[in-house]
Order: sequence, then structure tokens, then C-alpha cells
Amino acid sequence: MGLAATPPFLTKNMKRDLPNLPKKINVGSHIYTIRLIKSPKDENEYVEGIIIHDNEMIYIDRDLPLSGKWSTLFHEVLHAIEFVYDIKFKHKKIERLAPYLYQFLRANKLLWKQITKTKKR
Repeated sequence: MGLAATPPFLTKNMKRDLPNLPKKINVGSHIYTIRLIKSPKDENEYVEGIIIHDNEMIYIDRDLPLSGKWSTLFHEVLHAIEFVYDIKFKHKKIERLAPYLYQFLRANKLLWKQITKTKKR
């Protein structure tokens, strides 16, 4: 499940230079595929994102702004970490932590560039 579309503390420059979402992410030995879809649902209720551990998929609402997609991805990544490493977080903690983790990485551009750098094939 996702959270607010755009964290309020993002600056205009931080929003402008966002790279597109990756197609896959690794969490431990698991490789999650990221798909943008229209109006994801969890138990028939709209959510901005949802993770399905059985088939290692993360679905994110394609209509969110790019910053909202990234913020939602971080939210779902925290769920993946929780699942893969058998760590239990209260959902409220994930909702609070995800946008600040996202903001931390965005504010530290060098770190952000290393994380989002893709290898040329």
C-alpha cells in the first residue's frame, strides 16, 4: 500500500531531476519486478502501490506523479525488506519512514546517483 503522492518537503529541483523507476529491484536474494498499472487495488480498495511477495511483483499506480511513484516504491521496498529479512514493522511506521528515506536519498545527490545509476549494456 502506498502513501501520499508527493512528500511535501521535496524542492522543485528535487522533483525536476527524478529518473524513471527501475524495472526491477533486488532485496536480498529476491528480485522484484516493478509494474505501473491503472488504479491498483488491495482487497478491492484503491492503493497507490502494492507488493505481492509470492510472485515478487510491485505494482504502482501509473497515474501518480513521478515523485509519488518513487515515494510509493520506497514504501513497497520497506515491505519487501520486512518480508525478506523477517522484520516486523507496524504499517504506520512504514508510512512515516518511506517518505523520509526517499527525501534523505534525494537530498544526498551523490548517494542518489549511485543508487539510481544503471549499467550500460
